[in-house]
Amino acid sequence: MENQFFLLSVGAGIMVSVAIFVAFKAGRISGQMENHALDLERLKQKIESLLWKLLEEIPGNAQLPEVNHFIETTIFPGESMEQQILALNAFYQSLLNHGIYSSYFLEFLNYLN
Repeated sequence: MENQFFLLSVGAGIMVSVAIFVAFKAGRISGQMENHALDLERLKQKIESLLWKLLEEIPGNAQLPEVNHFIETTIFPGESMEQQILALNAFYQSLLNHGIYSSYFLEFLNYLN
């Protein structure tokens, strides 16, 4: 009888430990997904702002259309969040480094026409 009680206590302890571990991991994953979503939005806003600045350097382009649609079509929605962040970061860095001569900016100009 004592053996059964001991095994039952150990089994319950292990189950509680596993449940706490799973809950902790789920919380961490949820937090990471929120951070990635914020990173994506922040990068999109930076790109939109930079596209505005670059578009002002080109004569005759006073209005900026919906940039999010262009960004969404450039970055494939089926990719993981990490891949989307890396792609948007490459997009942003190219705009920063090459300005109006960036391949992404030239692609954006083609999108406007």
